[in-house]
Amino acid sequence: MKPGTLRAFIPDGILLNAFAFHQHHALVVDKIGRITDVCDVDDLDPAIEQTRCPGQLLTAAPILAHAHLESFDAPSKGFSHASFAQWAQSLIEWRDSPSRLSAEESASASREQLAQNGCGLVATHVAEPGAEGDISPDLPEVLAFAELFIPSGDMPELPDYPYRGVALHAPYSVCDKVARQVFAQCTADNVVSIHLGEHAEERQFLEHGSGELADLFRERQLPLKDNFYSSPVDWLEEVGGLSKNTIAVHCTDLSADELLRLEDAEVAVVFCPGTHKYFERPKPAFAEVASLLPALGCDSLASNQCLDPLYELRCAKEIVPEISSQMWWQALTARGAEVLRRPDLGSLAQGKWARVLSFPSKQFESCSNAEQVCELLCSAENLPRELISLHSLAE
Repeated sequence: MKPGTLRAFIPDGILLNAFAFHQHHALVVDKIGRITDVCDVDDLDPAIEQTRCPGQLLTAAPILAHAHLESFDAPSKGFSHASFAQWAQSLIEWRDSPSRLSAEESASASREQLAQNGCGLVATHVAEPGAEGDISPDLPEVLAFAELFIPSGDMPELPDYPYRGVALHAPYSVCDKVARQVFAQCTADNVVSIHLGEHAEERQFLEHGSGELADLFRERQLPLKDNFYSSPVDWLEEVGGLSKNTIAVHCTDLSADELLRLEDAEVAVVFCPGTHKYFERPKPAFAEVASLLPALGCDSLASNQCLDPLYELRCAKEIVPEISSQMWWQALTARGAEVLRRPDLGSLAQGKWARVLSFPSKQFESCSNAEQVCELLCSAENLPRELISLHSLAE
């Protein structure tokens, strides 16, 4: 074994995943940052260099499977949001303001806040040019989907599609022809992300062409649907999106039966708890479908108070307490990795990247197992933390 090939990091505790917590263990990584082993300190090969990490508890870095990075300076507290249409009108007016940050500046600031709060990977809908920010090796890693808002017309040229995922804004804002083309071209290795079943106004729009959202479209001289649908899930099936290649974001206005249809078709669901709380929406039906575990997202600062994966975790547990803290931590880590097709992330298992979130272990002095650690993660506010990538050449 060459010197520096492997390094063992020895913290006070390691939360490998939502169901495994170890003390007196080492996380062994290679020079590029892949985990090669997690073992008892007494079982370490003496040839492996060791780095003690006293006072630290390590977890896998959280993953947010949905965000928008272009609204960092949005005055969301002042937006009208008694209805989605009112909020959308406020957002449109603000976006036309010359004093707002550019999409690039906003994305950079959003990414910085996400990094400070411990997000290791974020998937974002890019609705404005430059809103994906500077795609660099810095954390969080950004997975950017070009978002289509096309109520009528043809599918635009997407040079990277289907090799790179794409996003549809919503069933009401993308015409059926374009949606069909997008889903038909999606390959097994890629995904289409879409806001789906978010609020009652979407359902009214699709079913009858009525409600405040439909009125806003008429006011802005945007077309309504050529056909009506009794459910957002019916629309998704009609345009070919009821498949495992689809990521459905929000889904909080869907019934248990509708959620079960998504689950049976292997459609991935992403819940944005902070935005759900911002709009004061009714409790979603996620807990009524035993096999369903949503991934978590944060949406944007146009409809949230912060960009913080642990805030989303706490809100998720508060809104749907029937789902255990361990499963919500799973949603923020392993499920997010699964939804975004990133098997190299989501836990601290052998073969995955050592992309970790470090906490002061004194915050977890009362915890001796994974359940207790996850309970604290889902309840404690303002936990200090640091996002780190480990590798064998670390100081």
